[in-house]
Amino acid sequence: MEVAYTIGGGGLHIKKYRTDNDGGDFIAGIPVMSDETTAASQGVRQATTTTATPFMGITLDAIADSTAAQVALGGGALGNGDNATHVSLVINPDAVFRARLNDGATEDTALAISVVAAQDTAGLDISSTPAVADNATVWGYNTNANNGIVRQTSAADTVVVAFPRDIEASDELLFTEHCPGWTEASPTLTTLLTQVDANTAGTTTKNFVIVEFELKDITDDGRNNSYMLMVGYDHAFAASQLA
Repeated sequence: MEVAYTIGGGGLHIKKYRTDNDGGDFIAGIPVMSDETTAASQGVRQATTTTATPFMGITLDAIADSTAAQVALGGGALGNGDNATHVSLVINPDAVFRARLNDGATEDTALAISVVAAQDTAGLDISSTPAVADNATVWGYNTNANNGIVRQTSAADTVVVAFPRDIEASDELLFTEHCPGWTEASPTLTTLLTQVDANTAGTTTKNFVIVEFELKDITDDGRNNSYMLMVGYDHAFAASQLA
């Protein structure tokens, strides 16, 4: 996951925060939330695959988590002798984050291809194996005449607006179970929190709102090179109008 741009067009605000000693080291490009388990925050902590509230930002560096005990100067992972570590975050509430669309929970897994069963001259019926989910974003990957064309399904294997040209048997499609602007079906992240599980229906926890997609066909290796762009929904600094 990386910062793509800010909606307001302003520069990035980067701050360092103490990590919370929950036992997990930080890597670059993951969402972080504040630790609200006590009245006085213990520090920031990693999000989970389904929870990122209240959202603080995206990490820019990899760093070992803080430790509870003192450490000797020059010893262990915290060689400076300080048992607290600090991670750099982009904290703009309007920052848009770019995350690869991934097939499943394991990072860098190519999107599955849905193969159309039969021709439809109306351009609406995309009955496929595996089936394209309802309320999904679907696009032409390797088709007779609809490469790169994006549509939304209203029910499994049926699009709301027809593809502009006929659907043909053996057309290959890609899809993700998400649509721009949704707030009731937030994306589920992959295990390492750096990508999006495209084929898992969204969680009802309001973590992120999708701004747009970058969806590629076979000429641009769309199975491995398609992306979701999103903003944090419940952002800790949203009320500050920081932009």
